[in-house]
Amino acid sequence: RIASISFCFFFFLSQTHTTQQQQRVWDKRHQHKRQEKKKKQKEMDAILGLPFRFLRAPQVEIKLKSKLFRPSAMTVFGLVFLSYYLVSAGIIYDIITETPSMGSVQDPVTKAVKPVAIMAGRLNSQYIIEGLTASFLFCLGGGGLILLDYSHTFDSQSKLKSIFTTAGVIMATAAYFLCVSFIRLKVPNYLR
Repeated sequence: RIASISFCFFFFLSQTHTTQQQQRVWDKRHQHKRQEKKKKQKEMDAILGLPFRFLRAPQVEIKLKSKLFRPSAMTVFGLVFLSYYLVSAGIIYDIITETPSMGSVQDPVTKAVKPVAIMAGRLNSQYIIEGLTASFLFCLGGGGLILLDYSHTFDSQSKLKSIFTTAGVIMATAAYFLCVSFIRLKVPNYLR
């Protein structure tokens, strides 16, 4: 038993000794790299600090009004949601490419011209009405998820919780199925 304890003790000491030797070797290898890095940092500090030896920033005291206008949280949310609606509608694309609001197709049988709201068969282009409709569906689904999240703030016995949960599920589900039908109009034979 004493032999096994002494063997474990000597084995532990030898492992500690080799670990310390490995650490010393590693330190010697990487000490040169650390010195080069510090030297480069000093050179860069000298270069970047050169203009500030001649120029001094003025000491300016800016007096701010004590009551700055802070919009409410719902105002900020409304502005962000509106900007999300406009950006996901592709308003920037529509402005750049000067897209028409709707298109038209001639009926092969009657030769009558019919208005078309969806540019079928082309994923990388859209009419203005098409983009606004798709963006409305995205916002409808997002609004449903927001209502589902907001429903957790009420008590479990509250009627508002069940109303918000039901409305959120209906909105999110309706938005999903309308988006799928919308993409099927856009790309024929999609998911079939």
